[in-house]
Amino acid sequence: MKQRIIKTCLKVAVFSAVAVLCQACSKGEPTAESNGMSNTVSGSTLKKIIWTADEKRYQGEFDTNRLACDLQIFCRSHYGEPPQLICEVGTINMSTNHFEWCWKGDKTNLMSIELLDSDGKPVEKTAEGLKYGKFLTEQQYEAFFKSGKRPAFLRGYAFIPSDAGVYHGGYGLDSFSIPELFKLTKPGEYTLRVQIRMGQMEFPEKKLKRLIMPPEGTAKIQIRSGDISPTNPPATSSPAK
Repeated sequence: MKQRIIKTCLKVAVFSAVAVLCQACSKGEPTAESNGMSNTVSGSTLKKIIWTADEKRYQGEFDTNRLACDLQIFCRSHYGEPPQLICEVGTINMSTNHFEWCWKGDKTNLMSIELLDSDGKPVEKTAEGLKYGKFLTEQQYEAFFKSGKRPAFLRGYAFIPSDAGVYHGGYGLDSFSIPELFKLTKPGEYTLRVQIRMGQMEFPEKKLKRLIMPPEGTAKIQIRSGDISPTNPPATSSPAK
């Protein structure tokens, strides 16, 4: 009897480990549909393993809907590649309501970003970083919902449950690499500011129900020399004449 129990526990442990590994690999790889490719699994998908370290979490203030912006900062790396400083953006729902059919679309329409140095000055954005902050207007939301378009697998919509609270890890929306969006030139402490905006659709009427725009989230970030791209040489003071 004891041997059967031990074997069952071992099987559960093995399956759990495989599930976690598959989930990590799927998050690290772009989807086949987004690349216009057939739905096949490449060999590189199985070879790449994601690890994270130095995770820190920051929560913004709640709005009248009891929703707050949630930021998680950590280092992420694929096997054999240098780590990157990542910000994962989500929302905390402390209400008893479900917020379904929230159109977040592309991450450039979902959030605006700003990085301030230790002196409070904005850090210059890269070409990719300049794409962020293009929020949709109420008229654009109305037109989109009225068109009745349904993306494959409802991609682009967020369905925020009532149990997406602090103790349940919140509801993840999207993520970005900080060095890819900002021209970092020197190590030090920085302040990241993120504002999110979504439009919730009234279903099945297909019209705008409300705008979801909780107060911005802020995070203190420690930029190290390894986070600075080789194309952005470290800032140095000019030599005395």
